[in-house]
Amino acid sequence: MERSLKSKKAHTGKMLCLLPVTATEFFTSSDDMSFKVWDSVLKGISYTYETHEPVGRMRVTGEKLNLLISS
Repeated sequence: MERSLKSKKAHTGKMLCLLPVTATEFFTSSDDMSFKVWDSVLKGISYTYETHEPVGRMRVTGEKLNLLISS
């Protein structure tokens, strides 16, 4: 089960994916078994999601582009 938390720390492992989402947000994933939501308005990380395995690929999909698919 994923866990969401606010964290100001950058990835501790090698970054595997970078995905622009909006004009002000982008996602990154790492082999540290997390992905992060970065916000240029806040000038940092807004959320960190910890997973059970490294997230190597991410895509945004759905009619409203509101779904994230990861593998």
